[in-house]
Amino acid sequence: MVSKFEAGFEEYVLIYPGIVGSDPYLAPEVYDERKYDPQPADIWSLAIIFCCMSLRRFPWKMPRVTDNSYKLFTSPPSTGPDGRPLSEGALSKDVVPTSKPTAPRSDPAPSNGTPVVIPDLGGGGEKKPEVIKGPWRLLRLLPRESRHVIGRMLEIDPKKRATMSEVLDDHWVDSTPICRQADQGRVIRAEGHTHTLEPPAAQPAPK
Repeated sequence: MVSKFEAGFEEYVLIYPGIVGSDPYLAPEVYDERKYDPQPADIWSLAIIFCCMSLRRFPWKMPRVTDNSYKLFTSPPSTGPDGRPLSEGALSKDVVPTSKPTAPRSDPAPSNGTPVVIPDLGGGGEKKPEVIKGPWRLLRLLPRESRHVIGRMLEIDPKKRATMSEVLDDHWVDSTPICRQADQGRVIRAEGHTHTLEPPAAQPAPK
């Protein structure tokens, strides 16, 4: 989705009407607004692509409250023992405490896939532990270094969402070794990167 255009010496942003893209990657405002700025929508989609690469599945089928995984992501965050929203650092483990802890259980991941075991705090009881709600439900499954910037990229309000310049300035993104292309197409490989070039697809014989 191209959002920035140049005409002569002028740059402008095209405000998109309607739904453009595939459901799992779409930003919520694509569904909710008649017209939307595609730049923050693209930031959201980039974060979803990273989540898919990390988790090997979609976090949800579509960003609608009718999708339970997305609904839990957008719900008011679960709180830790100190009453603060559950997030990295709130607890030493991914635990949602209850007044009557029970045996360990499997908490479904943001979408279908291998469940994530959420340990409970101690002995038996009848009350089931709470389901983790809020952004931490998804972010806790991602690599630790990525959680801050991905959380910023998945802000529900596009006005609060990270911009591309903020993403590129993030320490984790900025410190990531990348390959680049020099003059005349020469590729400068980042240390430790392995490149596999696929041969061109066979062309059908002319009829």
